[in-house]
Amino acid sequence: MIIEYCNIELDIDFTYERGEKQTFSYFGSSDSVHVEGVSVKGIDIFDLLDLEQLNDIETIILEKTDRHYD
Repeated sequence: MIIEYCNIELDIDFTYERGEKQTFSYFGSSDSVHVEGVSVKGIDIFDLLDLEQLNDIETIILEKTDRHYD
């Protein structure tokens, strides 16, 4: 997926797991994303990103993915 972060286009490799719905006896679970790779124009920058940046990227992906599946 291509996203824009800090005015830079990033190509993100990730896994997505859809959450489970809440029921009477189960609280459910939220959707989750695990970023596996980040590149800019074919250059891998994953190891250059800190945890806060990866969390920001995961949030962006969840927002885009949530709109896609709704």
